[in-house]
Amino acid sequence: MGAPVYMASLGDGPGSLFVPVLPLTLPSAVAGLLLGRPRPVGERRPGLAVARRSAAVVSAVAGFEFVEVHGGELTRVAVNLRRSAAVVSVVICPPRVPAEQTALAVAVAGLLHGTGADGRAVVTCAVCPPLGVGRSAIPHEVSVRLGDAVRVRHVWEIVSWADIPDWLAALSA
Repeated sequence: MGAPVYMASLGDGPGSLFVPVLPLTLPSAVAGLLLGRPRPVGERRPGLAVARRSAAVVSAVAGFEFVEVHGGELTRVAVNLRRSAAVVSVVICPPRVPAEQTALAVAVAGLLHGTGADGRAVVTCAVCPPLGVGRSAIPHEVSVRLGDAVRVRHVWEIVSWADIPDWLAALSA
């Protein structure tokens, strides 16, 4: 029998997304960022140390790489990476957060990336991380269905204060 398939949706509309439990083996005691790339970094530059280390962590999930970041810098680095054209999503991975919750944050980042008008990466986290100065966390209520059981979970989108007017404009579009 394979892994269970979860159906997650933001709201009740047509924005449903099937979310399989990702085969991630994230280090439980290490803080880092899970970067969604348009193309895997190893495909572009296979000799990079980051590609080799990342493949050892998320080898089963093409297009993602794990970058270890000091826990106190997670949110700042993630929001700054949002501006990079080399990433399509940034998922904050605090220590001791279950991989299944992180998988949900990855799926929500993918769903939200398609709704943004500016094409920037979306920063999400399975838990509300320490934000620091100049950043806010927006909770997204997600319905997760496995068979007939439905549970509501929250995934947090992290935005800088400077990006909030654009975020609000995207809501009204």
